[in-house]
Amino acid sequence: MPSDKASAKLDKYVALRGDVAHRGKAAKSVHKSDVEGFIEHVKFLVRKTGGRVHSTVTKATGKKLW
Repeated sequence: MPSDKASAKLDKYVALRGDVAHRGKAAKSVHKSDVEGFIEHVKFLVRKTGGRVHSTVTKATGKKLW
């Protein structure tokens, strides 16, 4: 997934979370699939970010993080 698309998707989920947390409700109903989609997207981003950090640190220091 291109970074601009991943960023836009994360922004959408963060805005939805903000609506629920700070206003008490969202503009649309929040379904279980919305929550599951958010969790899966965050896991995807964590995997991508973790891998990149590991590669960069290993290349810079010659030592692996894990």
